[in-house]
Amino acid sequence: MFDNSVPIQSAEGLTERERELLRLVATGASNKEIATQLFISVNTVKVHLRNIFTKIGVLSRTEATLWAIEHKIVEAPGGDSKESAEQALLALQAQLAELEELTEQQKQEMLARLEQERQQWAETAEQVRHAQQSAEKTAQAEQSARLQAEARASAEQSARRKFVRQLLVVAVAVLLLVGIMTGYALWSAQQATQRTNQAVSALQTAEAERWSKLPALPVEIRQPLLAYAPNQQGIYVLETSPTTESANVHVLRYDNNGSAWLPMPNLPATIAAGSAYALNNQLFVASQNAHWVFDPATQAWSTADSLPQLQGEPRVAVASGTVWLLDRASGEIWRKGNEDWQVMGQLPDGQVATQWVSDGSHLLYFALQNAESGEVYQTVAGDDLDWQLLQGDLPATTQISALANELYLAYPNAEGLTLQAIRLSDAQKVGETHLRGVFSQAGQLLASDSQVVWFSPDGIWAWKRFYALFLPVVGG
Repeated sequence: MFDNSVPIQSAEGLTERERELLRLVATGASNKEIATQLFISVNTVKVHLRNIFTKIGVLSRTEATLWAIEHKIVEAPGGDSKESAEQALLALQAQLAELEELTEQQKQEMLARLEQERQQWAETAEQVRHAQQSAEKTAQAEQSARLQAEARASAEQSARRKFVRQLLVVAVAVLLLVGIMTGYALWSAQQATQRTNQAVSALQTAEAERWSKLPALPVEIRQPLLAYAPNQQGIYVLETSPTTESANVHVLRYDNNGSAWLPMPNLPATIAAGSAYALNNQLFVASQNAHWVFDPATQAWSTADSLPQLQGEPRVAVASGTVWLLDRASGEIWRKGNEDWQVMGQLPDGQVATQWVSDGSHLLYFALQNAESGEVYQTVAGDDLDWQLLQGDLPATTQISALANELYLAYPNAEGLTLQAIRLSDAQKVGETHLRGVFSQAGQLLASDSQVVWFSPDGIWAWKRFYALFLPVVGG
């Protein structure tokens, strides 16, 4: 995936909602107070703040407030005096940073010189002490005392001159070293910037080449059902609203080797809505009143085990080798046990999921907040389902798919198609790429071992899925 760790340098890199949150953070408002003012959930505020801190490269609200003041998102209290203080602090930090860049050998050499000077100073002090003792013992002899006093004064004067000379030498050496290191650091920074720009340019070119347009479907299919079957079977597309007079459902499979859509035996029934999924090298299709299975070995369809009594259309996902079914109408979640279906709970807060997916170990769903936006929730598939907000304030047209500890989000916008990747283990955004063009608001997303595919009336686009860096923005 791509590296998104470089902080942005200006306020234009933040969305208006993020700038609005940053202003409220600068006032000292808590997450709960921010959520109340913006009419969003506290979890959504946390997601926003995590994204803002990552973008601007800070770790705390205080650092975020200073960043907002510096980039004029909020006004600093105290006017110019505040700016002067911050500039002085930055200058001091720069000087400390230069000293910290000394190598370990250079530090050891400086410590050795300082220790030598300390020993010389100690020797001088010892000489003075002995001179004083001698003066006390020979106080009766005026001539002897005078000579000792002169010798002592001469020794002290010599020691002072020697100390001053040594101090000047050390000061000149330090200034010379700082100047050399500063010049080298500036030169190295320029060279690093040039190499980074060249690398980014090369990676952007490589990233753009990862997008490709797949062949069009050989037959018109409305409202397709998509399923990915591993073990070289590939992507299946089924028709939920046939355009022909036939009562059968068209079934197509994409052949990666031949880069073509292959017709498969039709499903001997008509389904208005449902869900397709793969399990144990077989393809399953579930609707409210029927359950079918396709065996690639025999190239034949047959009826599968019956589904539980449902109130609406089902959504099916496979996690840890187990089938998880969501009744969209009731919000009930079912799990297929060894023999029977078991009710495992319901979606929280009466939410209605428009999408239901799994990466193999997590269950995820997308639910609309309103007509403009939606949220993604996740939980580990198990006996106790603990739903947590993963991503909020997404466009209502967002489509999701998941595979191997990663959630993929795709949605059309004014720039084209945006594809993002979220790591499920720590809820961190690990990548984003853009395919330039004009795309319909209607589409579906499907992740496979080799690629992430976007199905829409505009065409079928694939992003090659291999372990390399995403880039912030890529033209297609």
